[in-house]
Amino acid sequence: MLRDWMLWLVSCPSDGGPARGCFVVNTATELGTTDAQVRQRTEAAFEVTRQALRSLLREGRRGGELPADLDIDAAMELLFTTVLGLRVRERAGHDPAHLATAIDVAIQALGSAPARPS
Repeated sequence: MLRDWMLWLVSCPSDGGPARGCFVVNTATELGTTDAQVRQRTEAAFEVTRQALRSLLREGRRGGELPADLDIDAAMELLFTTVLGLRVRERAGHDPAHLATAIDVAIQALGSAPARPS
């Protein structure tokens, strides 16, 4: 489930057209350091992603897909940073297969093999 969600974040354009990166990431990098109101809004949007990651990680730990001793907050920070980097790479036109490989390695770093499609 975690892998599928991360792949969706990188490949699912909101308007049905080619993916163009994440509006929040684009806004944060363009304006977030100079405009306090923009920073507040982008941080609120980022928190939604962080909470979704925490929820998925807890679910994976409860279901035995992730180690019982996994530090959820540290894992969330790793995956959140990975997601942001993936969105930048997606916007730069990088091969989706390479992005999927990065997702798989990030999930493996948590102590679990990602569930791959059959």
